[in-house]
Amino acid sequence: MEFFEKLPSEITETQLFRQVVGFIQAQKDDETVDIEEVLWTLQNLLSFCRDYSRNSTFTAYMLQGNRLAQPLGAGHNLGHLDAAIRRALTDVDRLISQINARVYELYAHEPDESALRSNWILLLKELKARQWRTDIVTTNYDTVIETAISSVYPTDYDRFVGLRGRTRKQLDLDAWQEADPEKGLLTKIHGSLDWQISGKSIFVGSPVYTGDHAKHAIIYPGFKGTETVSYFSLMHRYFGDRVEEADVMMFIGFAFRDDYVNRILERTRPSALVFVLNPVEPETMPSRGKVQHIADGFGKSSVAKLLANL
Repeated sequence: MEFFEKLPSEITETQLFRQVVGFIQAQKDDETVDIEEVLWTLQNLLSFCRDYSRNSTFTAYMLQGNRLAQPLGAGHNLGHLDAAIRRALTDVDRLISQINARVYELYAHEPDESALRSNWILLLKELKARQWRTDIVTTNYDTVIETAISSVYPTDYDRFVGLRGRTRKQLDLDAWQEADPEKGLLTKIHGSLDWQISGKSIFVGSPVYTGDHAKHAIIYPGFKGTETVSYFSLMHRYFGDRVEEADVMMFIGFAFRDDYVNRILERTRPSALVFVLNPVEPETMPSRGKVQHIADGFGKSSVAKLLANL
């Protein structure tokens, strides 16, 4: 909602954006719309337009050349669709790109440690004190968790977040390829706003948008598929392996709307303790493990409830 509300009028006042929002609101009782829903709907439309332009489906074949209108008889003409869909391909792609670029403006802010002492820092300190192997997996792009890790694990920071290098930090993909059996990792399965691609390397440090999506190692909001890029595939495999071995799983503010992630979670051990920390119970909940919903925000009270049930 915060991201949605901060979008500029040059995006929100376009007819295409308003049509998407109206469509989403008509599909559910709640008029609240978040940006993932908008981007997911736009991505579906973009996929349809691309299929049409490539003539890659039977629907596209029938729409082209007025073929669909022919069985309907005289007086039916769909010829205008060709120009409209090809124009929509450009407009939809542009709108998605404009929204994606705003990701950096919202998430580049690095939080002060004081804002994390009653949530992330508190939880990590407690887990560290218990000497548990702790893996953290997130779909978020911001560096909130990195800030907490730097506070709780100052001497082990680079290893925990998978970095190598002295002055030019970059991801050490071997950390996910050859996992340490004793220590966990922070795994950002949708990437991070401070990851930039150079050749086969991913350098870490700058949250500034370069103007070229291809230079950023990030999966933008709304993506609901299987990412085939090698480093994301590697991290997703690591995530799946950790799910299979986990004794305890904690989901903090996750809505379980990503079908790909949900399929990985089907590998959860039946004996695993599964805690879903969310003020509102998600429509979809984990189907395996011993699931408990904690209807709180992320703070001292909810951390205490998590630890009390372990």
